[in-house]
Amino acid sequence: MTAQQFWMLGINLLWHPLVLIESLILATVYFWLVVGSGRHYFAHSQPVTKQQWLSFLAGIGVFYLAFGSPIDYLANHLLFSAYM
Repeated sequence: MTAQQFWMLGINLLWHPLVLIESLILATVYFWLVVGSGRHYFAHSQPVTKQQWLSFLAGIGVFYLAFGSPIDYLANHLLFSAYM
């Protein structure tokens, strides 16, 4: 498969908008429960630091790059070493 054929597969096949939506929902629920007004559901919780929630966002970003970007297509169909 050439590079031109690869990019002609389409944005829905290469970028997985559903994974992006799921990642955004997960981040929203995290911020509501841990940083925002949902924290009162946990009686003895301590506030998270900026480092912790930035690390969580970085993890969500890495998750999306691994499962929602063209790297996922390459790993599943063409080249496993690109995934690793």
